[in-house]
Amino acid sequence: MKANLGVQFALGRSFAARDHRERVAAMGFWHPPGSPEASPALLARHGLLALPFRHGLETFRCTLKVINMIEARRKACLNGHPSWYLNNMVVRADCQGRGLGSSILRRELSYVVDTSPFPASLVTQKPQNVTFYEKLGFQVTNDEPIAINGRSFPNWIMVRQKPR
Repeated sequence: MKANLGVQFALGRSFAARDHRERVAAMGFWHPPGSPEASPALLARHGLLALPFRHGLETFRCTLKVINMIEARRKACLNGHPSWYLNNMVVRADCQGRGLGSSILRRELSYVVDTSPFPASLVTQKPQNVTFYEKLGFQVTNDEPIAINGRSFPNWIMVRQKPR
């Protein structure tokens, strides 16, 4: 988790909302259009290359394969065009169901995406997230499951075009 956060901060733009006690209640990360891919040096600097030592080389290889498969599909859905990529968005469990996630993402979409010439894209593996993002204008552009080593898991790629 710490390594992932380090890479997110290095590559993108973060956003957050606080609860009434000033604790972070929701947060997310955008990768701007044309942002660089995570390089080995960047991954090493944030500890992600420790993954094979912590979880085994096979887990590391599978993780990289899955990441590459998902990224290739996302780029294909965008016809190779750049987009704002919503890499992560989370709402603390005790703050869910109150409209906070919708509110913060709606604000981000209007402030970041709608003022630029680029659409927004994201990937999710949770069916309940599909409905959440559809309410904010995203559309499913690919819903093929990811299959690796005889296992399969759901995967949705979603794109939100700029409003006209």
